Amino acid sequence: MAASLAEDNVPAFLKLLDPKLPGYTTLAANVQAIVEQADAHSGITPMINEGSDTARTLQVDWELRLTRKGAEGRMLIREEAVSLTVRRDGKHWRVSKLDPLSFFAPPDFR
Repeated sequence: MAASLAEDNVPAFLKLLDPKLPGYTTLAANVQAIVEQADAHSGITPMINEGSDTARTLQVDWELRLTRKGAEGRMLIREEAVSLTVRRDGKHWRVSKLDPLSFFAPPDFR
C-alpha cells in the first residue's frame, strides 16, 4: 500500500483492498485525491501481527509524509497507529478492515 502511494498508483493500492471493506468508496476517492495533490512517502513500523494462514490482524505505526505537488513544496506529516485485518483471497492477501480510514483523508495544505 505504501509503495503504491509513493508511485501514485491508485489501482495498485485499491487492488490490495477487499471491495466490501467498510468505507471502500470514500477511501478510494481519498487516495485518488492524495496522489493528485501530493507526493507521498511512508515509513511503516510493524507493532502487532497475529492470526492464522488465512486471516491476520496487523497494527502498524504508519508515518505518511505528504509534500504538495507544485512549486510551493509544503509538507504535511501524519503518524498514527493503523489497524488492518487482512484475509487470504486465493494466493493474495486483501485488506478487509482498515482503521482509521481518516488517516488517508486528502491533505489540507493551508
